Amino acid sequence: MRPKLARAQGGFNASSIPGVPRKFCPERPTLRNIGSERTEETMKDQIRKALTAHAAWKVRLKTAVASGANDLDVAQVKSDRHCDFGHWLHGSAIPVSVRETETYREISRLHAAFHEAAAQVVDLARSGKKAEAEAAIRIGGPFSRASANLDAALVRWEAAI
Repeated sequence: MRPKLARAQGGFNASSIPGVPRKFCPERPTLRNIGSERTEETMKDQIRKALTAHAAWKVRLKTAVASGANDLDVAQVKSDRHCDFGHWLHGSAIPVSVRETETYREISRLHAAFHEAAAQVVDLARSGKKAEAEAAIRIGGPFSRASANLDAALVRWEAAI
């Protein structure tokens, strides 16, 4: 019988994203036994949650651009360490052996690029440049490409674990 995953503080939680219903925000998992089967399962959970949260951000940005209502802080959106996935990705829960991999470095780089592109959309929208903001989030736009690249890398990372 497989042991149950430990649940506690320190994991990624999509509930910090306004507009994401609580029912899509399970409790935060934590790594209790680094190097164990639990680590692999928890990492997969974190990756799945990141995919869900980043999809919610896409919707939130599209809504903000379309409605013109934008209460997002550009500097906070730009930081890849303020979101829950960023806390997990750059926190102490990931073993050094994982941090030293090319996959981890790629995810970190793509996650930062996602936040940079999202911040550009927010800045454009706040500056009244609705058409440019819409172009950035449209398929083929800078945000859309950054998002697709991160999603693809996260899916590959999850499959490799």
